[in-house]
Amino acid sequence: MKAPSPVSLQTRLTAIAIVLLGWTHCAPPPEIDPDAGVPPGGPVPLATDPMNGQTNVFKDKVIRITFSDHLDSRSLNVDRIDLYSGPVNLYTNAFYDPIRSQLITWPSATMRGSAIWIFEIEEGIVGIDGLPVAPGVIMHFKTGEEKGDNTPYIRRSFNSEILPIFKQHCGQCHGGSQGEGFSELQLDTLEGIGDTAIAVHSQQWTGWQRISPYRPGRSYLLYKLIGDARIGGTPMPRALDFDGAADPIPLEDQIALSDWIATGAPFFDPEENAD
Repeated sequence: MKAPSPVSLQTRLTAIAIVLLGWTHCAPPPEIDPDAGVPPGGPVPLATDPMNGQTNVFKDKVIRITFSDHLDSRSLNVDRIDLYSGPVNLYTNAFYDPIRSQLITWPSATMRGSAIWIFEIEEGIVGIDGLPVAPGVIMHFKTGEEKGDNTPYIRRSFNSEILPIFKQHCGQCHGGSQGEGFSELQLDTLEGIGDTAIAVHSQQWTGWQRISPYRPGRSYLLYKLIGDARIGGTPMPRALDFDGAADPIPLEDQIALSDWIATGAPFFDPEENAD
């Protein structure tokens, strides 16, 4: 008897695998244990939304993965993120939110309902220290038949939410009587933010921007607010006597800034552009 060709054999094995995936509803990956500690290497997932094995998930679900350490968003090539159900592989959008320590990704099209979906990352995603994130399946979940979670960020009002944060926490050193502000950074006016922060390269982190529109994970300003010891310079805001850092900006304000940057750091308010 003639042996099957490698191509036909591979085709048969693929078909069998697809059938088994639908029959077994997918063998779950290892459960995430946040108390297990961080092994040597790069960041590891601590929590996922949806949870591993969750059912009746919205077909337009935004997937959020909280990591043990910051990701280097320069490594977040969407070709390294896979969302698939059997032979169907959906293109995804993604960004990293350093305030929440979350990889936030969502499918470019509605997922098929009542189906098992696998979320997997490939080699190449690294942490802020350059250490690799272990590739592999992060979670599996089953969709329902409804939509309801297609918003990866909250749209923020620049005038009523964002500008007051800058004025209250940053304006005394970066603006006002300081003219252009320390480090030639002015954060107490729309014009100053636009001229000295938006898409302006950081003086301390080469290759990063102070505020990188649509990319909170590439925005040096957010890391200064976090106060990560690995980041050059003094955490912000500083004490007015320049003796170390002042009280940090409230977390809810940090989240608002990250959301604003994720939407492109616009100066208009959402209600002004409502249909």
